[in-house]
Amino acid sequence: MGLHLGFHLCPFVNTFTVDIPYADLAMQKQITALQIWYIQWRVQINAANSINLIITKKRTQPDRELKIFNTNIPNVKSAKYLGLTLDRSPA
Repeated sequence: MGLHLGFHLCPFVNTFTVDIPYADLAMQKQITALQIWYIQWRVQINAANSINLIITKKRTQPDRELKIFNTNIPNVKSAKYLGLTLDRSPA
């Protein structure tokens, strides 16, 4: 039995933020809370496989510097998930 996508404990971090100055801090706090949950439940992840994909209609993309378990999360323009390619365009 797995967790549903969007459930707050789902390993696939499903985070939506708005462009405000504190969005990066809020996102990092959510990642830190997720790390605590991983440690508490003894879940091991490969932090090197984590990515940051920002989906927006804006032409310029903010470069967010996020970390999970002291490993930088790289910003990417597209990602493949369950055979589906996701890119920065919301359409």
